[in-house]
Amino acid sequence: MRRVAGTLLGAAGPCAAQMALDTTSSVGVPLVKRVRSVSADPNNNNLITPAKLPTGTGIWNFSAGVSVLKTYDPVVLFGSLSYTYNVATSFADISSVQGQVEPGKVKLGDIFQIGAGAAIALSDKTSASLSFTTAIEPETKTDTGSGYVSVPGSQTNASTMNFGLSSTSI
Repeated sequence: MRRVAGTLLGAAGPCAAQMALDTTSSVGVPLVKRVRSVSADPNNNNLITPAKLPTGTGIWNFSAGVSVLKTYDPVVLFGSLSYTYNVATSFADISSVQGQVEPGKVKLGDIFQIGAGAAIALSDKTSASLSFTTAIEPETKTDTGSGYVSVPGSQTNASTMNFGLSSTSI
């Protein structure tokens, strides 16, 4: 493909493409500052819950992505690809145990996201759509002075599938 005046030209003609850059600051009370494990019942340690919940990650991140749209009348195909880099951040205390202080660095996994879908015009007033998006985040890593160690069970994969039908009466 070659880029011409903001439009990508492929084998079947023009398609629209958009690039995006984004950043998120370390807003809210960080996850690592608030999550302390406490026992709900002093006589039973089988149930351990967080004492307070976080209101943010406390970590800066930077994202870049591209979205592409191609029309094959009456169908519209679309897709997106993005990458989010999470900045490693030092905290005065990363321990999850009440009363224990352990300074260290936290590096959330960088996020890869991909999505695709299609919409079709069923009439001049009705359309249907289908899309799928998945985001993959590798394990979080912590460093308390002896090198980065992966946090078991911290990797995530979040996916959504959407089905849509819209109609206007105007």
